[in-house]
Amino acid sequence: IELVNHWNVTSLEEAYKIYSEHLARGEEGCIIKNPAATWKDGTSKDMVKLKLEFEADYVITGVFEGEGKYEGMLGGYEIATSDGLIKCNVGSGFTDAQRVLDENDIGKIVTVKANDIISREGSETESLFLPIMVEVREDKKEADSRERVWEQFNAARGL
Repeated sequence: IELVNHWNVTSLEEAYKIYSEHLARGEEGCIIKNPAATWKDGTSKDMVKLKLEFEADYVITGVFEGEGKYEGMLGGYEIATSDGLIKCNVGSGFTDAQRVLDENDIGKIVTVKANDIISREGSETESLFLPIMVEVREDKKEADSRERVWEQFNAARGL
């Protein structure tokens, strides 16, 4: 058993300060726990996870079919920045009603939430860590560039 670093805080402001310091060091986040709570495996009402999330807009460059329960339905979208320097697949965040496999979605702009921008081994493009579909942007005609996505990411990090 190895004890992890911990801090006793008396306010949410103190917790967010420590969380911000973790993000600045490139760490994922923090967990706020009730010190009087009994340890429980899995989800607990006695703790809250603080982790980075940011949103940006991407163009749909392709669609792919789902598997298992979603066979014959939309599995997700292939997305990219306007300059093609960030690319990934997003298959989470869709309701069952949204899972209509439609090639006409290609070219539409979507907002996607993610936790990080990551390098792709052996690739000149970057990807998103844990991308989640938020919405189709009927009001937009152009996706964000890589530079703009990094601005959104750094703003979420408080930089």
